[in-house]
Amino acid sequence: MASTIQQSLAAGAAGVAAALANMNVNPLGDWTTLAEDPEVLFGAGERADVEMVKRKAAAGDREAQYSIGFLIINSTSTGEGTPLGGEAGRTPVAEQGMAYLAKAAGQGHAYAANMLGSIHHEWREYEQAAKCYARGAEAGVPQSMFNVACMLEKGEGVAAPDYPAAAGWYRAAADAGYAEAAYNMSNMYAVGRGRGS
Repeated sequence: MASTIQQSLAAGAAGVAAALANMNVNPLGDWTTLAEDPEVLFGAGERADVEMVKRKAAAGDREAQYSIGFLIINSTSTGEGTPLGGEAGRTPVAEQGMAYLAKAAGQGHAYAANMLGSIHHEWREYEQAAKCYARGAEAGVPQSMFNVACMLEKGEGVAAPDYPAAAGWYRAAADAGYAEAAYNMSNMYAVGRGRGS
């Protein structure tokens, strides 16, 4: 069954109101119970115990899966990030990190879903990116709402640009405290986009 946000991506502006009515956009609401910080399991000021976190990830802990996936994607033993741009970014290391993130997202980890969306977007897999961002937005993650809005505005991962729907998602992200969303929404309104259906 398609999610409310995926339905709104398909239905356009008419679907935004329905999706927003079913979402808690309170910045202190349920979505904050997920650890946004992927290093939370390593302990403040302590030496990272990667093996312990890997064991937790293997046992199905979504926070551990997110942490390991994030760290694999964003660092190597040399401290350099894993390149993700274009097809050159499809390395075995990147695929391993994606696998951990997919496991966490599959268990409802909204930040893992958002990160997966970012990687798919970087790889120009726009339909998959939209689905991942939608999962994060549905959980109330402001950055995911912003990313859904950007894709609707640009027509990425959808049949055509949908400015009213994009404006609705920018508003939801802005209401949740994502300042760049308010800026993008104001730019849309300044050029006459995002009003009406």
